[in-house]
Amino acid sequence: MDQIKNYFENLPVRIIDGIIGILPTLLFAAIILIAGNILTKIVLKIMQAGLDRGKIDKTVHSFLNSLVTIVLKLFTIVIVLSVLGIPMTSIITVIGTAGVAIGLALQSSLSNIAGGFIILFTKPIEVGDFIESNGTSGTVSAINILYTQITTPDNQEAFIPNGLVANNKITNISKLGKRRLDLDFAIAYENDLEKAKAAINKVLDRSKFTLKDCDSVVKLGGHGTNGLIIHIRAWVHPDNYWDLYYEIYEQVKIEFEANSITIPHNQLDVHVINNA
Repeated sequence: MDQIKNYFENLPVRIIDGIIGILPTLLFAAIILIAGNILTKIVLKIMQAGLDRGKIDKTVHSFLNSLVTIVLKLFTIVIVLSVLGIPMTSIITVIGTAGVAIGLALQSSLSNIAGGFIILFTKPIEVGDFIESNGTSGTVSAINILYTQITTPDNQEAFIPNGLVANNKITNISKLGKRRLDLDFAIAYENDLEKAKAAINKVLDRSKFTLKDCDSVVKLGGHGTNGLIIHIRAWVHPDNYWDLYYEIYEQVKIEFEANSITIPHNQLDVHVINNA
């Protein structure tokens, strides 16, 4: 009983002595952790500066930043655990076991990482491209280790997993540097077709958005229920697509009115047969 009593009476002292004993180690580990985080930020800044000065594609920047950040932080944690006295073999065993468990639990994330590498090396898309993927259209603003970040035309940020991007259809609208704008206009049957085509060509010729080195098409495309259908096929830089889209609609309306060309409305002709 006396031994048990002495044990509990001296327990606070032993706890304090134990804390004091490991305090320098804890302090050293904390310093290494803080220094590691600071060093990670410095390395990332230096790497970013080097990437900006070099000829490395901007698509690689965000992906490398994500990858290097994970590697450096993991390296810092391993050093801290080693300083705390945990054997390196135990650390490696834990990391290996955790890696297998995490790999099984996060198969989709590993698929996204693999998808990121595929995008990075095959380059179907790059930062700045206007694309359509998985039902989302927009400009690629970043390709991270797990997600492709897209800014939509209405200024929303969409994050598509790299696995979906790499394994599904991607339409790169701006890759070739020009885009075709397809529009249809209807005119009444009694209007002069050549006069209407000349009015549309006038709009295309004076527009600053139409690519003049590419032939535009203004042709009769069909006989509609209420009028003639004129097809317009004009080439434009991807960044100016919507500017030309709205300009053509507005200016063609003005030219049609100036030339007395009417745009037909839906109509129904009723013929009454009197059998009396």
